[in-house]
Amino acid sequence: MPKADDWAESPWMPPSPHKEAVLERLAKGRAHIEEQGHAKPPLLVYEDGGVIELHKARLGSWDLYSEDTAGAPEGCTKHVDVCGTIDEIEAWLKESPSGATDDPGRLEALLKHALHMCGRMQRRWAAYREFAGRVAEVAERLQAITGPDCDGPEAAAQGVREAGREGDTERTVAHAEAIRDVANALEKTLRQYRDAATELAALYEHARGARDWSKDVGERLALLRD
Repeated sequence: MPKADDWAESPWMPPSPHKEAVLERLAKGRAHIEEQGHAKPPLLVYEDGGVIELHKARLGSWDLYSEDTAGAPEGCTKHVDVCGTIDEIEAWLKESPSGATDDPGRLEALLKHALHMCGRMQRRWAAYREFAGRVAEVAERLQAITGPDCDGPEAAAQGVREAGREGDTERTVAHAEAIRDVANALEKTLRQYRDAATELAALYEHARGARDWSKDVGERLALLRD
């Protein structure tokens, strides 16, 4: 998956200082970029539901917005989140109380954007709930894993020594095979944990999608290593 720096020199990037604002949000995992195909502008998809064409991204007082939504694909929004959309509606109507009557199209467009973003976040919430349920299933399987008696090999090894000194090949082999049995059981047990861990990794990747969470993951790994 492309990282934030991979997009730094893209011709679709907006001019500075908007470009740096976009890269900062990509690096923090607050947004990701989805390509739309040859000669089509990529989309900047925000974690809070907003979708704007990358080259039209502009940094406002609080966050990014699209300087123009004309001709944008279905589902694109002017602001990157619902708060920015509601702020625009409130500021506009305070300045122009008759705005909703004078320009109902503008109001409807902004409301459509807000509802679209709520819908996107609701769908992502549903996906995360599914993720949580499947993680719980894996966790339950992990708790149920059992393993062999790990003290067995020590006793079996002593049995090999004693039977070997006595020249009792049959007993020597029997004790040696007991060690092998425990080793085989341990391999099976470890394999079950590995399979569960890789399943969790796959579930994480599916939940993450195209979003770049590498910074957050790196910070959590650092805490685990401390």
